[in-house]
Amino acid sequence: METENFVEEYLKRLEISYNPEKSDKENLIDLHISHLTHIPFETFDLIDLKELDISPKYIFNRLIKEKRGGVCFQLNGSFEMLLKNLKYNVQMIPCCVFDIGRKVFGDINDHLALFVTLNDGTELLCDVGFSRNFLTPLFLKVDCVQFATNGFFRLTKIADGLFLMVERGYLVEKNGDEDFMLPSSPPETKIVDIGRFITLVLKC
Repeated sequence: METENFVEEYLKRLEISYNPEKSDKENLIDLHISHLTHIPFETFDLIDLKELDISPKYIFNRLIKEKRGGVCFQLNGSFEMLLKNLKYNVQMIPCCVFDIGRKVFGDINDHLALFVTLNDGTELLCDVGFSRNFLTPLFLKVDCVQFATNGFFRLTKIADGLFLMVERGYLVEKNGDEDFMLPSSPPETKIVDIGRFITLVLKC
């Protein structure tokens, strides 16, 4: 969305400044944290409206001018607009919710996340659409435990490498060694198709 004061108003809403002295990664982390802690996940539109409005003008007025919250499509859609205005290479990722109990996938349009490639080629997964997700972006790296400020996460390949599963857990000590443990009953899993034959499964 192009408005004269788009970035200025957005950053004011996030109560943050964009520091050109910082790296694009450091600024992205600051923006990601501020978005999750200043703009809430809110589902009133799903109750009040027959059709979800995801037009740039509506999202900007709702989240920034009216200081409201929104659902994942509005939150990540708005964040994508901000990142593009700040010259980030960002791509929307269509997602669906996976029911662990029934082991079935929902519709591919259930959720939306963001795939960001930094100037140095670093690939990151961003998601400001669910308040309980990782607070800082995740590196798109397999089989390593990542600390994302509010928890530990790990991406592993499943289904013959067609999927990447992002698991949230914690570190425990066993016989002097640290091991990555997962909650016994994670509430849900998301599947994220990034359009290049890789899918991300996120256990929240």
